[in-house]
Amino acid sequence: SGFTNAVFKAPMLFFDSTPVGRILTRASSDLNVLDFDIPSAFILVVVPAVELTAALIIMSYVTWQVIIIALLALAATKVVQDYYLAS
Repeated sequence: SGFTNAVFKAPMLFFDSTPVGRILTRASSDLNVLDFDIPSAFILVVVPAVELTAALIIMSYVTWQVIIIALLALAATKVVQDYYLAS
């Protein structure tokens, strides 16, 4: 990783002026971000996607016309997304 390579290639002056505890704290805080923030962000994306898919399946089972409306809404969303991403 970039952090590990930077620490291994650092000059000795860096280790003379930087306490080992500060280096270890930085490494452990970076790992905490990976351990806690990424799974919670994943859940924030996956759960709504599953809920939306389940709702569309149930609505399509009850009334098939919902599929047409959902596809039109999806196309409209894509057009708006492309417009604003281009600017």
